[in-house]
Amino acid sequence: MHPVNPYLLYHLALAATLYIIQSAPQTLVVMFFSSAIAGSLFTLLFAILRSYRIPYAWGWTLCIALGSTSFIYRLLLLRPFTIGIIGYVLGTWLLLRKQYIAVMIVTTIYILTYNLAIFLILPAIILILVRGIVEKSWSLKPIIAVLGGITLGLIIHPHTSSYILLIKAHLVDIYLLQLQGVPLPVGSEIVPQLTRTFFALHSIPILGYIISMILLLGNIYSPPQQLKVPIYTMALLSVIWFPIAIGVHRGIEYWYPMTMLTSILVLSLFITQLAHSIYKILTIVMLSIGCLIVSISTYILFFEQISSEAVQSYATVSEMQPFIPYIAQTEGTVWYPSWYLFPVVFYSLPIPVTQPFVGGFDPVFMYLYNDDMYFSWYKLSFEGIACLNKTTCPPSLSPSDVIHTLFDAELIISPKIEQTKLFRAAIEADTNIVRILENEMYILYRVIES
Repeated sequence: MHPVNPYLLYHLALAATLYIIQSAPQTLVVMFFSSAIAGSLFTLLFAILRSYRIPYAWGWTLCIALGSTSFIYRLLLLRPFTIGIIGYVLGTWLLLRKQYIAVMIVTTIYILTYNLAIFLILPAIILILVRGIVEKSWSLKPIIAVLGGITLGLIIHPHTSSYILLIKAHLVDIYLLQLQGVPLPVGSEIVPQLTRTFFALHSIPILGYIISMILLLGNIYSPPQQLKVPIYTMALLSVIWFPIAIGVHRGIEYWYPMTMLTSILVLSLFITQLAHSIYKILTIVMLSIGCLIVSISTYILFFEQISSEAVQSYATVSEMQPFIPYIAQTEGTVWYPSWYLFPVVFYSLPIPVTQPFVGGFDPVFMYLYNDDMYFSWYKLSFEGIACLNKTTCPPSLSPSDVIHTLFDAELIISPKIEQTKLFRAAIEADTNIVRILENEMYILYRVIES
């Protein structure tokens, strides 16, 4: 598998921006670039609402921005998957508008920018079914346009076969390996969250969606014929993504926009139909206030529990700064027992970064590349045992043998967390490993040759 960039166009566009704006600090330019992309999502959502003639589209767009702290948090991470959200929403909208040439172009750009563009196949399939049932019109053009765009993008990509393997690793391998019992300390984005936490943080979109479904399924409101396909398509997409969003943090990126758009289309048009009746308007207002009270009460009720369950931020750039000069001078691999340290160390180093790291962002790729090497890393990092592979752990093998000989690592950086307790005990008992720097959060070790 050739090293492959799953965010190719994103990084090319970022590089071009950095080249054009050379007078400003690079960090500031990157923040501006990423923020502009994140902000453009709300411009897109506003345009979608305007295209369906939704009254007060700006106000409803503001509701989307304020309806989920988790969704806004994902946008504020300023990472390439922000374009993934935009590509998914834009692709779905263009499919609904039957602009299939545009869909193919967007999908091509999407797959060259973000490796999960394959998710756009789902709205294409749902749209075919909804259109067939509602309009009695069956056409494969949506799925042909999406698959055509994906195929074209994969062909254009400089490392096609490796990119396909990477997509397979993200979508299939990681979950199959976990089902097989392979211990993969993957990121929190794909680790199941507590259901009560999800409901507490998303009570507003959930309540809005439930009310919308009651209006639709109870025949209280019947949307105009031209809006039936968009509403039913997005409603079904919301239902499909709902259990995924509960189980996987990243699912929120695809569930939340579809849920809010469905609710807004139904509720705004329903309220407009009732505008002639003061009594009914007051009913809607009281219902809205009731929903708001329930949402706030739910959040307050679970606030303490949510706070205690929040992911602790071990990785901060400021606390890493004292260690950077040591890491910047090393020529060997940088070893770390916790995967989250990679982006913190990597983005703290001066450009260009030349130091190799144990495995980059994801342990899945190390396992797929060399499972013996992976288990050697895992056993030492989590169990404090020096091993050659999953089962071979000779007593004569020391941690320094594994770190220096097998991984060609010279420096070791470890966070002071419970997860690394056994690892730290093992390497500190090794006379060929010395502690050279420490602060409240991290410890830096060096392997010395015996």
